Amino acid sequence: MSEVSPNGGPAQTFSERVRSLQLNETAAPASGGSAWLAWLLCLVFAGLSGYLGYLLLFSEEPEPEPKTEPLKVYTGNGQAAAVASSGEVAHESRGHIIPAHKIQVSPKVAGMVTKINFDIGQTVEKGTILAELETVDYKADVNRAAATAAAAKARYEELSRGMRPEEKKRATAALEEARAMRREIEDQVKRLRAAGRAATEEDLVRAELKLGQAVQKVIQLEQEEKMMLDGARKERIDAAQAEWQAAEAELAKAQWRLDNCTIRAPVTGVILSKKAEEGDIVNPVAFNVSASLCELADLSDLEVELKIQERDIAKIFVGQECRIRPEAFPDRLYEGHVSKIIPAADRGIGAVPVRVKVERVVAPKAEAADDLKAEQGKFLRPDMAAVTAFLKKPAPPEKKPEPMADSSTPTAEVPRGNGSAR
Repeated sequence: MSEVSPNGGPAQTFSERVRSLQLNETAAPASGGSAWLAWLLCLVFAGLSGYLGYLLLFSEEPEPEPKTEPLKVYTGNGQAAAVASSGEVAHESRGHIIPAHKIQVSPKVAGMVTKINFDIGQTVEKGTILAELETVDYKADVNRAAATAAAAKARYEELSRGMRPEEKKRATAALEEARAMRREIEDQVKRLRAAGRAATEEDLVRAELKLGQAVQKVIQLEQEEKMMLDGARKERIDAAQAEWQAAEAELAKAQWRLDNCTIRAPVTGVILSKKAEEGDIVNPVAFNVSASLCELADLSDLEVELKIQERDIAKIFVGQECRIRPEAFPDRLYEGHVSKIIPAADRGIGAVPVRVKVERVVAPKAEAADDLKAEQGKFLRPDMAAVTAFLKKPAPPEKKPEPMADSSTPTAEVPRGNGSAR
């Protein structure tokens, strides 16, 4: 029985299905016209791309050089007034305001902070008490050093003044007594010698022995009396004086430590930061505890720190006049000059550090002043950005040409060597 396909026709065998899937080897090859057209389009596209690339690389117009805009200051009415034309400005750069002298206020001794008398932003005068440290140990050191110094002073004065009059009199009396005893024994010996055979040899020997002892006693007491009258030896006095001076030095050092438990402001300025609180332990020589109390700076003595690229450093010189405009207050303008050019460059950014000293306020005119003391810390503050314009060095005045002699003016004839006029 033959198989029937689902559409009603006779079903194909498996071999017929395989033959139907094979390619027709007798089919005619495709026409080559469409292939050549595709290659032609690729070549045209490649040529067009190369031409456009050439135009972009070699026909690009150079960008116009940036023009130096004049530094402007904005007044209160919203108008902008130029302070320097582009011909007067040699270079313009952005920098940051820094104090010329920033002080780390640190105690000279270690201890616990018991009192803080300042806060950030506060203006303090020179000598103002900023903080106090615990003084128990330092007071004990002062008392001990004072007692040692007093004892050393007493020893020195005792040796310097010598013995008391009473002691000198006692030494003199003992000497006189010894001399009297010596004279009595001398008389006794003389009597024994004059008695001849009446005195025994033993009595004479005993008497002479006592006489010798009496003589030595007198010599001893004479030396002691001399020492009493002359006083102590100079070497002992000098040694006592040196001990006294050493004790006084220890006392001064202990007192210095006690006095430095009170920390005072070294200069007049503004507190920039606070680094300690009451109860903190501060030690100026330790690494694991706080070493300072605060940062203090005189904000009437300011500078602008700038990084000038090496290609522009030739335009900058020490003493160069400058104009400074803080970005936070564009209506204010300050005058200054280049105070220093740092000898070493920063090779990481290819720039040379430059410092510009801020001298006076020039705008607004109503607030112009010769220094910054009146506005200390009000407008210019550390680390604020400011634009600085470096002005060119003024050109020397041109010399006027000397007037030419008028040809119509008669000139004197110069006589020749033989006396005839030329």
